[in-house]
Amino acid sequence: MQSSATVYAQTLMQAGILAILAGLLSCDQAWEDSWKPTPIPNGMAWHNEACQQTAFDTNKDGRVDRLRFWRGSGTAREQHDRNLDGWFDELVELVYEKERDRHSIDVRAPENPKTGSPGSFDLQE
Repeated sequence: MQSSATVYAQTLMQAGILAILAGLLSCDQAWEDSWKPTPIPNGMAWHNEACQQTAFDTNKDGRVDRLRFWRGSGTAREQHDRNLDGWFDELVELVYEKERDRHSIDVRAPENPKTGSPGSFDLQE
């Protein structure tokens, strides 16, 4: 025969497991893998929820000028084309929108994403 403390602990554990499972099963929101356009004051931006990436074309030349990779917990990495020549010049690490680290890179900027298309960009350092 089990003690009442053991039965109580098992009941609490089972209730906790059921609550977690119910929460996971009821979460039916799936992130859509699709680039959605958003106008910005100086150009255009696209965001892909599934990939957690945002691409910006500020000079409307057909190439991404800033590419943000959202990493969760308030962190992000951005590739910047500072002189708008079609090449990313900097990789910036952000924590809650504040710069933590910045270093030079030399990576060809991709063409703008096609609205409604799936996929993601690779972070190149």
